[in-house]
Order: sequence, then C-alpha cells, then structure tokens
Amino acid sequence: MTFAVFRPTAAELTATLPSFGGLAADALIYVWAIDHLVDAFLHDPLGLFDGRVFFPATDSLAYGDHMIGQAVLGLPLALLGAGPVLVFNLLALASYPLSATAMFVLAREHVGSLAAALAAGVVFAFTPSRFHSPQWLQVLFVAFMPLALLFWGRFVASGRFRDWLGWVLLWACHCLMGMYLAVFFTLILGVVGAFGLCAAPTDDRRRLVVGTLAAPLATGLLLLPTLLPYVRLRATQPFLREAGFDTPLDFLLPGPGTASAALFGFDGVHFGPGFVVVALCALGFWAALRAPGAWPRFFALSAILGLAASLCLTLLPADVPLAVPGFDMLRATSRAFFVSLIFIALFVSHGVAWLLARARSPRAAWALAVACLVALVLDMGGPPAERKAIPVGDQIPAVYEWLRELPGDPVVYERARGIEARALAQYYAGIHGKRLATGYNGFVSPGSEYVLRRLQTLPDPGSLALMDRLGIEYALLRFPAATDADRFVGSLSIDAVRVAARFGTDVVIEVAAVPERLAAAMPGRVLPHGDWRLTAVPAGGDPAAVIDGDADSAWAATIAAGDELYLEVDLGQVRLVDGVRARARFGREQDVFAARVSVSRDGQSWSRIGEYFEPADLDVLVERPRELSHFELRFDPQPARFLRLQSPETRFFGGSFELGEVMVLGPGDS
Repeated sequence: MTFAVFRPTAAELTATLPSFGGLAADALIYVWAIDHLVDAFLHDPLGLFDGRVFFPATDSLAYGDHMIGQAVLGLPLALLGAGPVLVFNLLALASYPLSATAMFVLAREHVGSLAAALAAGVVFAFTPSRFHSPQWLQVLFVAFMPLALLFWGRFVASGRFRDWLGWVLLWACHCLMGMYLAVFFTLILGVVGAFGLCAAPTDDRRRLVVGTLAAPLATGLLLLPTLLPYVRLRATQPFLREAGFDTPLDFLLPGPGTASAALFGFDGVHFGPGFVVVALCALGFWAALRAPGAWPRFFALSAILGLAASLCLTLLPADVPLAVPGFDMLRATSRAFFVSLIFIALFVSHGVAWLLARARSPRAAWALAVACLVALVLDMGGPPAERKAIPVGDQIPAVYEWLRELPGDPVVYERARGIEARALAQYYAGIHGKRLATGYNGFVSPGSEYVLRRLQTLPDPGSLALMDRLGIEYALLRFPAATDADRFVGSLSIDAVRVAARFGTDVVIEVAAVPERLAAAMPGRVLPHGDWRLTAVPAGGDPAAVIDGDADSAWAATIAAGDELYLEVDLGQVRLVDGVRARARFGREQDVFAARVSVSRDGQSWSRIGEYFEPADLDVLVERPRELSHFELRFDPQPARFLRLQSPETRFFGGSFELGEVMVLGPGDS
C-alpha cells in the first residue's frame, strides 16, 4: 500500500523533500537533526545536544524535537551510504507500514479477526492527517503507541513483569520520536492507566497499583538524559511561544482526497478520516460495549476514555497549553488527533469484526471483508504531490566544499534571510561540518536571535566587532547575481576584512582581529520624564507603562502588515540627547533589538538613527537573558524634542510589538 500510494522514484527519494507553498524548511531541519545525530553517535556520543548551530548557544538541538529515535532507526541506512535526504525520505515511507503493522497487532489482540485487524492498520496509518504532515517526521513515527498500549493491556490483565517491561520500553521508544506526541500520548496514557487502577477486573490489585505507579517513573528515568537539556533551557531561556493554533471542530471532517470529501463537497482545512471510517467506528463503538465478558468491556471502556481524552486535547483552545509551563511549546493541539486515531482504528476493527460475525458463510465473510477494506482504501485520501528539489552530491555549491576543508573547527556565519534560507544554511552545515552562527528551528533564544539580526548588517563596524567578540572567523555571503558580489567585493575597504574565497556569487570573508573595537560610550545621564508626553500608534494599550519603572508592565500593539506603528516620546522641550535605553519583558527581548529610533526637533521632520540597540552584557543575554538589565542605543549628541521607537519588521509582516521600559539619555554623568 505504501508504494502504491506514494509511488516513489529514485530521484524523488534522493534529491527532493516534501514542501508546502514552495517551502521545505521544516523538513530540512529534521534532515539536519538526523544527520547531526548520526555523526554524533559515531564521533561524539556525549555531545548529542550540541547541535553546533546558533553559535554561541549551547544545547541547540533542544531548540526543537531532538529526533533521537529517528536517528537510531536511520543509522544503518547512513552507514550503508545513504545521504541525509534519502534517510529522511526512507524513514518517512517506513513510518506507514510500521504504523499500520503496529496497529494491526493491537487490533488483532483485541478482536482476533485478521480482516478486522487489517482494517485497523489501514485506518491508523493511511489517513488524511498523516498524509498532510509530510514534513514533520516526528509525528509520522507513531508505531510505538499501539504497541505500548498492547503491552499495557497485557500487564493489566496478567500482572507479568515482562509485559510491564515491554510497556515501559515501548513508551520510552515512542517518547524518543518527538516531544509533541510524547506529551499528548503520556497524558492520554495517564487517563487510561488511572481508569485501569479503578476498574480493571483483576485479582492482583497490589501488583497492578505498583506497576502502574512505577511505569511513568521508570520511563522518565530512561528518558532523563534527553529531557535534561530541555529543562536547562526552560530554566534559563524564555522557552515559550505566545501564539498557538486552535483546532476548529470542522478539522475532523473528511480530509482532502477522500471520497467523502468529494461526495459532500467539503473544501477547506479538514483532515479527519472519511465517513466510511466514521460509520465503522460508530458501529464498533456499539459492538465493543456489547461484547460479553468483564475484560472485553473493560478494554472497550478504556478505548472510549482514550478517544474522549484525545479529542478533548485536540479541540482544546491553544491558549490553555500555552499558559502552562512546560507545555507552552505545544501550540498546535491538532497533533493530539494522531493519538485519537489509535482508538478510532480500534473501534473500526470492532465494527468490521461484528459485520463478519453476521456473515452466513465463509465465502460471504470473505467477500464482506474485501468490501470493507476496499471501501476504506477508496475513502482514505492521498498525499499532496508538492515536493522541492534539494541540492545533493555534485549539486552542492563549491563554497561548502571549501569550508569543509578548512583546518580546525572555526565558526562560520552564513547570511541567510528568511526561514527557507536559514534552514538551507543549517542543512549545508551538516555537509561542511563547521559550527554555524545561524540556523532555523522551532525556538530561538534571545542571544541567538540577537546575533542573527546584528550580523545581517555586515560589514558595518558594529557587526564586525560582534564577530570579533564571539570569535566568528568567517562569513559566507551569497548574492543573487555576480554583479552584486562584484559590487560588494569592490566596496570592502576595511583592513580587518579580506576576501578569503569566492565561487561565483558566493563570497567568503575572513575577519581578522579588529584593530580597534568600537569605543565604549561614556555612561549616559537618564533624562527625567516628569514632563514627557507619550503617544502610541495605533492607539490603545498604556504608553505610560514604559516609564513606570517596571519592565513587566509593557506597552504593546498588534497590527496588520503595512499598518502604522510607533511609540512617540515628547520630551516637552528640545534637549541634547545621545541615546535610548530600553528594557523588555522576559521573552520579548527581540522587540527591543529589532526596534529603530528616529528623532525630531519639531515633530514633523524626522531623522533615522543608524545605530542599533546593543545588550548591556552580551554574555548575560546569551546565557541568562532573564538577568539582563537593559539594551542601549548610543549615538552622537544632537538636539531633539521628539523620539519615535518603531519596528520596521512588525510593520512589514504584521504582528505584535511591545516595550517594557524606555529611558532617554543625555550627555553627562549618569
């Protein structure tokens, strides 16, 4: 079925990745993660989480799903010579038969029917929500969930240690596949396990209680080395997201490509199974509850609770997990539906088994089984066809071969604008093997974000001073045309910079020791704000929050792309000013160092300050941003009455912008 559905070609498998809207960035970061881990397994097993990207950050592999489980499965492929793109694609394909087989085993255990178990495998693995998640390998690998439930059920019924051990090991294996489904499955397993403690018809209650309480502890201990980097990040960095994606109820309607969607004209963001699955699931729901015997009824009720809990998590408003520390990375609640599919498939198998039991002859049962499977296949949908070519082999630009041959372990900065370019730079880092001062992932620390933004201005003196401060020796600048590269090379007049290599439109500059660091500005005198007037565009929020002495009380605005956005400070009279000091709430540091300042004497004619906000202490920003006192922008003294703080990036893309505290500086002692 996998080959019939996807019809992969050698060219697709070796040199393309799934994409959406022309972007393959998410697939690229998982290609990079698996490639990094495979190399670390062989050469630095204690440094798995040192992703060697986002320099000078540490534990950068934990900026997203670590993919350790997929890397273990991909290691034999890599050792046989498969490239990282091929490994990713083969693992993605393998997830379908593995998931289907695992669900087959679970359903066969509970219903005993071969045909019904086959139906369950098809429903679980070949379904719109999986077909339309081709870039996210961490949610495609779900084979360990049915197997963990299988051994949980065996342990509850038998109390045997070997079943308990199988449950724990398979649970841990599943959690190595990705944090989203590790959390969602663990929550649902907790609900099902608690029900087992209360309602399992077992005579050995003590063994059941001890085993059920010990299982999460044992699983947590097995996973502890992979969890500690996330704990460290959570303790020191604003490891959170403030925007989530709610799952609307119509998400559960039949998804693209299903016969049900075509028949009923559904057109939209729907990724549920077809109505054939829904009908068989409803029939199986009814049949499972009528099954004779205490154990069949117990497992039927367990599946009902599991389905109810997983659907509740799926439809839970995204604001809820975002408000819970430790869960604030789970901003797409729709992924809990991957767990719902276990119980849906299980009830489908009960429905098919009930139908087959009513057949009047073996031939009729055989025909009915074939009919059910054909109906499920016709209504299962299909994968999107969009894929993007990725450079491999001889297609990889020559500049990366040059970087790979550099002696030692220098740090390289590659200027990359946009998530696709940053993801490609990270993919190429796996090829040249040098540490990278950029990257793309689900999370970026404030220090890494600052370095990314500040080095975009190369080769201005401030960015060169930052490279010198961090020990970044090389910068790769890729230009769209040779004339742009020529213009850049011709404009270099700074002694500290030389062209180390050039390959057509790709230019590598080497930064020697900067002869003179940017002179540290004299301490500024904070001007009193008693007669200030503050104006915000768009109106709203509380502009006075930026002068109340508390960075946690902020002025914030949210705009659509292209709308006007600024905070204006009227000093009351023309004063001599030479800087602005700003503070941000923990987690919103990027709003400050993305801000730009303009000054005016009359409020009509404005001059943009060309300097940038710099952290009071770069090491603190990188390692302990919560402790950073402020950011500061300094410039030559000039008379001004009005200052505006704006975010060109927010105005261009739309979104939110906020400032915690704003102080204006004048010449003199602080």
